[in-house]
Amino acid sequence: MYVPFRQHLREYGSEDEWIHTQKVLLVRTSLNPLLLSRSIDDAVAHVDKDQKAYDIKTMAQQIASQQYIANLQFLTSLFAAFGVMAIVLAMVGVYGVVAWAVGQRTTEVGIRMAVGARPAVIVRLLLVQSLWPVVVGVILGELGGFGLSRLLNQIVWNLAVPNPAVLTAVAALMLAAALAAVWSPLLRVLRIAPLRLLRAE
Repeated sequence: MYVPFRQHLREYGSEDEWIHTQKVLLVRTSLNPLLLSRSIDDAVAHVDKDQKAYDIKTMAQQIASQQYIANLQFLTSLFAAFGVMAIVLAMVGVYGVVAWAVGQRTTEVGIRMAVGARPAVIVRLLLVQSLWPVVVGVILGELGGFGLSRLLNQIVWNLAVPNPAVLTAVAALMLAAALAAVWSPLLRVLRIAPLRLLRAE
């Protein structure tokens, strides 16, 4: 599209300021963009033989060359790394607390097995009682995170709304850590004879 620069003098203080302002030509193609350099030169020369296209880059190269974009990418990577570390620490914490709580009930498991409780009943009991606080914590955390993000969205302009897939993945990881924390000591306890469990105490 050809636009006479004199039509835009109200946007620029003088003709020189418009003339020396960098012009950008965007070309969409299904071919390799870098193979069209000659064709672009010919097209520009056909409009004005005194003009020349230069510094031809793909959109990816143009974005990568911007320092502002590079800074944003660095900050995004940094916050993503902090997020991953926080999730890992939370999983370790959940695993440790739940495993410790299940381990403290060794005597109770031994007594229940000694009086004839079936392993399936014990497994179901410990799973429900151990996972229930984790499930409540995950639900409260998801609601709190979503509500806090909406609040920050009103304070900080253009803040992204949390992705439901990310929230679901984090919740699944927390529940998986809690389940592993229950299952590992539980299997170990169920393999030991009830009397041996009671003598160990």
